[in-house]
This record gives sequence, C-alpha cells and structure tokens, in this order.
Amino acid sequence: MGDGVQETLTKPPSPPPDVRDALSFAPGQKFGGRYVIIEEIGRGGMGRVYKAHDQELNINVALKMIKPEHSGDRGFIQQFKQEALLGRSVSHENVVRLYDLGEVNGIKFISMEYIKGQTLADLIRASGRLSEETAADILRQVCQGLAVAHRHGIIHQDLKPQNILIDRKGLVRITDFGLARSLEGPEGRASKGLAGTPAYLSPEQARGEKADARSDIYSLGVILYEMVTGRRPFEADTTAKIIDKHIAEKPVEPSRWNPRLPPALEALILKCLEKDRVKRCQSAEEIGKALEAFGFQR
Repeated sequence: MGDGVQETLTKPPSPPPDVRDALSFAPGQKFGGRYVIIEEIGRGGMGRVYKAHDQELNINVALKMIKPEHSGDRGFIQQFKQEALLGRSVSHENVVRLYDLGEVNGIKFISMEYIKGQTLADLIRASGRLSEETAADILRQVCQGLAVAHRHGIIHQDLKPQNILIDRKGLVRITDFGLARSLEGPEGRASKGLAGTPAYLSPEQARGEKADARSDIYSLGVILYEMVTGRRPFEADTTAKIIDKHIAEKPVEPSRWNPRLPPALEALILKCLEKDRVKRCQSAEEIGKALEAFGFQR
C-alpha cells in the first residue's frame, strides 16, 4: 500500500450524501464494480477526489472524478484524456503514478497513486518556514521528478506546494501534471484562460504566452522562496495585482525575511525568479547540480 493523492493530516469533513449530486459516494459504496469508496479527500469546481480500494490491484488509490455535466465539453475532455495519458508516460519515484483512465455512468475518472502523508503546503503552514536543509532536500527531489517529466516533453504549468506530496518517510512526489487545471476549474486560478495558480505563475504565463520547462523553474523559485521564508515573494489583495507583480516587480531578497539564509541559496532563488526566462536556471538538472555544489545532498 502507501500508493496517490495524499492522506493529509487534516482531512476535509465528510459532507452528507446528496442524491442530486452524481459524485456523492458514501464509504463502502462501490464505483464501477472495481473500486470501494473509503472517504472523500478533496473537491474542486469540476470534480471530486476519493480515497478508494482498487479490488483488482488490491491497493488503495485516489480516484479523481469529473462531474458528468462536463462530459459534453469535447475540448475539456480531450485535454483531460491527453494530460492523463501524458502523466502515465512518466515513471519516477518522485512523480505520482497514474494507474487507470475510464468512465462509469457518464463520470470520467482517473485512478492514481495514493500517498499517506501531507502536502508541502500543509508542512509550510505547520512550520512557518523550513530549515535550509529540509527545503533543499524537498527541492532536490522535486527537481529529480521534474527533470524526467521535462525530458518527456511534459510541462507541469501549475507547480505549487499543494501539488507536492511528502509521505511519512520523507519521499517527495509531484502530482497533477496539468490535471489540476482540468479538475479544479476556475477557483483560485489565473483569470482570462491563463493556466496556473496566480501566486506561482511565471511572467510568461501571466502574459498569456506559451509555457515551457523554464516556466516550471520560475514556479520552483516561488516555492523555494516560500519554504525558506514562510511567505511568497509576491502577495496582493487581488489576482490582477499578483499577476502584475510577477510580470514587473522585483522580489524582495529572501534574506530580508530570513537573515540566516546562505548567500548561495538566495542567489539560486533569485536566479529562478528572473523575469526573462533566458536568464533563469534553464533546467531542473541545473538546480540539482547547484544544490550539490552547495553541499545539500541526500
């Protein structure tokens, strides 16, 4: 077992079943004749996520379901399928595995590895900020998984602490390569069709330009900044203001919030946060090598 989306330390409350909601499943109920629902572990504007037992594989999985009313949107469903198939092509210990893609009674779903642990967002929330050693270890593992995805031509486009899972042994996994955009809908996301979450959006994504591997590198810079300072480089009271800051505002040096931060690590963060993607670290491998040079190794 130990295979998913994560089992967070703080579980969402289980809502009462609603007979009008096709995605309402009670614990013990079967889905598709194969999966036994254990509990709901997440929901978004476009669907829900359940922890379930896959009787065929005899493991617990995370089931991500799309609301039936969205099944008629051909573009949306095609994107959902394409991203799921791309996700299946990545096999690495630092990337959540996708097992199956299917449809039951008009409900399209993906079954994926179920992780017992917490999200990086949970860890940051509980800790305030992480030690340089812990942050570097998490970043190193994320870079390992990201490097494999990038070699397959897969760009995440929505890297954020909520999409980084840490199991109880400290193994880090990336989840939702594009699936988060398909499943969550517009809540908390960039407006006007922009892919990504505003707080972690690269400048080129904020301008509506095509993302590439270096866009994920920028998001990593935001995440690393947050890990070592306990705050994001750009914060504002509206999505539009945050997007404007990503495009035009220089970040405050993280050592202002964490004076003990090693200069080399601060330099790495700021290089990842360069507005011009040509000036950024160019690959996840480059970041990994920099961490090794700083003495941050497993």
